[in-house]
Amino acid sequence: MLNMLVGCVALKRADLKVGCVALKRADLKGDLAKKKIYPTLWWLFRDNLLPSNTIFYGYARSKITVDKIRESCEKFMQVKPGQEQRYEDFWKKNHYFSGSYDTRKDFELLHQELLGHEKTNGAANRLFYLALPPSVFENVTVHIRNTSMAPR
Repeated sequence: MLNMLVGCVALKRADLKVGCVALKRADLKGDLAKKKIYPTLWWLFRDNLLPSNTIFYGYARSKITVDKIRESCEKFMQVKPGQEQRYEDFWKKNHYFSGSYDTRKDFELLHQELLGHEKTNGAANRLFYLALPPSVFENVTVHIRNTSMAPR
């Protein structure tokens, strides 16, 4: 079973099937993402504290690429000599989806994107990590519930 994870959850069990999508503030280059979220995910991945088939998805309003996110995080990641290949592997597992917080259609498209990964790699549970302004929290959680939860 494929695992998709974004968030700061360190669980290590052979039978655990975790999936996850990151819904962050509009700017994934912001301080929270580049100084805390991505470095923590890297450390969990680096130290094998996540299932090996975990994938990371970012979702926000801004149109940005994983390469740009990586560039903004680089100085906070604390990659040590000998970890370069593992670091490359980490970024290969990162994906990004741009959409609105108040448009159901964008969450339906996100769901289709996740289903595409699951068709190739097997079904996954999904864990949603939310770092959102309070003004959009209700809309986002309603859209997640109605469109983006893992199929049963």
